[in-house]
Amino acid sequence: MSIPNDLLNTVLRHASQEVSRKEFLSLAGRGLAASVAAGALASCQDKGSASTAITTPTTGTPASEVDATTTFTAPGGQQIPSSEAVSPPAKVPAAPEQPIELEDWKSDVDPKSPPTPTPLPPDERVGYALVGLGHLTLEELLPAFGECKKSKPVALVSGSPEKLAKVAKQYGIKPASCYSYADYDKLKDNPEVQVIYIVLPNSMHAEYTIRGRRRASTSSAKSQWLTPWPSARP
Repeated sequence: MSIPNDLLNTVLRHASQEVSRKEFLSLAGRGLAASVAAGALASCQDKGSASTAITTPTTGTPASEVDATTTFTAPGGQQIPSSEAVSPPAKVPAAPEQPIELEDWKSDVDPKSPPTPTPLPPDERVGYALVGLGHLTLEELLPAFGECKKSKPVALVSGSPEKLAKVAKQYGIKPASCYSYADYDKLKDNPEVQVIYIVLPNSMHAEYTIRGRRRASTSSAKSQWLTPWPSARP
């Protein structure tokens, strides 16, 4: 989409008047806002931050003075229209469990955005060992970990070396944290494992729960174990 420079300059001049994103959308229209969000839209200031002058991180240029005709020279020599980056105002709480509060840019009739995610750092998340690589584990459990904020898979147990190797590579699990059913008891030596999720047929739950409980008794880690419904297969 091609945007005339005179229109961009008009929008940027309004940035010096400390307009909010909401006012910007009213001024320039949603189509224009989407096409120049990386440049002109980011130059708008929140009314509550009048005492702080926003500058670009690359050159320190005041946002109100950013030139709409800035160009970027690509490695091949192409001149690409661009503008300097400006970070919009945001409240950043110190506590990790509190979300970052971005400025309110939507109109009064638009659905409000939920709070920004507050995931734990990877080294603070609860580590799961998944016992069995069948339908439930591969189709539901492992994909769901991608949405988890406080848990992560750290170990796998399966009777298929081929599946173990492939799944471990897909989900970033260490080869040393992949076990056969015969090696299941070695989970006690893995300090990353805090929960054992037994994804096996019902007939195998008793054995692997008892062996998992023995692991919890001999390990310094506080372990728990979970069992799913009967549809699970190894």
